[in-house]
Amino acid sequence: MTTGEARRATAEATRVQAVTTRLEPATCDEIDLRTSGSVAHAVVPAVGRDLWSGSELRLAFLLDGGRRAVGDSRPVPDWRAVGVHVRRRSPAMVEFRVGAAPRGPAGADIDPRARDAPPPAAQLSQPEVERAVAQTRRVLSLDCDGAAFAAVAGRDPVLDGLRRASPGTRPILFGSPYEAACWAVVCQGLRTEQAVAMYARLVTRYGRVVPVGGSSRAVVAPPSELRAVSPTTRLSARKRERLAVVAEAAESGLLDGAALRAMEPDEAVDLVGQLPGIGPLSAELVVARGAGHPDVFPAHDRVLAAATEELYDEPLVDVVERWRPYRSWASFVIRLAALLRGVRPGVSR
Repeated sequence: MTTGEARRATAEATRVQAVTTRLEPATCDEIDLRTSGSVAHAVVPAVGRDLWSGSELRLAFLLDGGRRAVGDSRPVPDWRAVGVHVRRRSPAMVEFRVGAAPRGPAGADIDPRARDAPPPAAQLSQPEVERAVAQTRRVLSLDCDGAAFAAVAGRDPVLDGLRRASPGTRPILFGSPYEAACWAVVCQGLRTEQAVAMYARLVTRYGRVVPVGGSSRAVVAPPSELRAVSPTTRLSARKRERLAVVAEAAESGLLDGAALRAMEPDEAVDLVGQLPGIGPLSAELVVARGAGHPDVFPAHDRVLAAATEELYDEPLVDVVERWRPYRSWASFVIRLAALLRGVRPGVSR
């Protein structure tokens, strides 16, 4: 074995030792990793097409929630960048392989070749592993009762037919409300393709590379790195200012996923909508697809409203009311059906 081969073998052994493996209950009927991954980039464009390969998913996100500030009950994340390799191990179990990027400042101008040369993995503490597993379940929408949604859909023949047409397909969400808010700011006023390119530029300039599943994925930088975004990202001065506001809100705990999930949906949307630069549609996106609140209907999404109205001969408000308490999930099913018909989603305005 050459010196180079020995070093690579040592690095690989270190990565393996730093990865924690967990088996989580999830039947094939509950989630089909292949179909869920294949449509994720169409519903949440920022996740990227490299999210899935075959029936395996490679997730990367910043840990949401954790340490608490003195005198404040809201969690204060430490923003550890983690990667989770998800694959099915049996008809009733999925496997999460959890690793982390080394601690340290976010790197500038991530080399695209880094995706093929994973950085060394770092060991997570047991509490961090538990948080990462819980957050992965939220990202995969496994923390919601699919049987309960099926019962709700059963009251609506149109929705139930669409749900049955894509069995096991669950919404894959942003890694956190903070990540969703960053996307919402970047994509304002842009076509989807432009927004994806702009967001990728931001992540490349400020993000972190996380080892996951033998390769690597880039994840948005922690809030401290987005307080002073450079004009070289080609983001407007207004968007850079709004990213700084999002960063401050995230550091304060206002964008904590569990806290937003615990609120009434309208209350959570109103809270997020108070942030400068986060309009009603963006706030709905942050709460529904960032925090994973199961009961938000994006009332300001014109494409979704039009797709719903095409399917029903009754007022939209009456249709949506039947979907409680799973309006987010019902919206996903309608959006997915529209995408399969060739209707493309818009972006936040």
